[in-house]
Amino acid sequence: MPNKKLSLILAVSILVVSPLGLLVRQPSVLADCPPFVPDALCPSNKPIPGQRLPPVQKGLTICNKTSVDNVYVAIALDYSGPFPSDGFPAPRYTESHGWWKIETGACKKVYENDASRVRGYYAKGGDSVWRGSDSKLSYCINSSEFEFKYQKAYQKENCEQAGGEMVAFRPVRPSRQAYSFNLTN
Repeated sequence: MPNKKLSLILAVSILVVSPLGLLVRQPSVLADCPPFVPDALCPSNKPIPGQRLPPVQKGLTICNKTSVDNVYVAIALDYSGPFPSDGFPAPRYTESHGWWKIETGACKKVYENDASRVRGYYAKGGDSVWRGSDSKLSYCINSSEFEFKYQKAYQKENCEQAGGEMVAFRPVRPSRQAYSFNLTN
């Protein structure tokens, strides 16, 4: 019991009151911050000048956890945002892209930017198809590599004029900049 009391006295003695009344740590006394000191006040938790922080991880990764040898994946992206300050709605900017080949047991990063923009995917391989059931999430695809933008991505007549076909994508709503999921049988 005496060691706990001594530790508490030592911990309290290394704190000082700043002119603003905040508790701060004297960095020369203790190498690591005690748990009750906010991280923002702990010099060991601040970046070292000249040190580069690792970049924020972004992207969508899909893993083929099916029994199908090769699965081909297409994704839909939506860039429509909140209402701008002028009161008018932001224009809808939609894209559909494909195809990425993902072998059985493999994972592939199919989108390099902010994964929260991804709205859905469509995948096919062998006799299997992974699609959605809601026509509101229909996007344009093509049999070969494709990229459809704006109305060509989500309006049937524009899609068909561009040589594509509309299919319902399976919804996915990543809540983070980096997101991954598994395709399963």
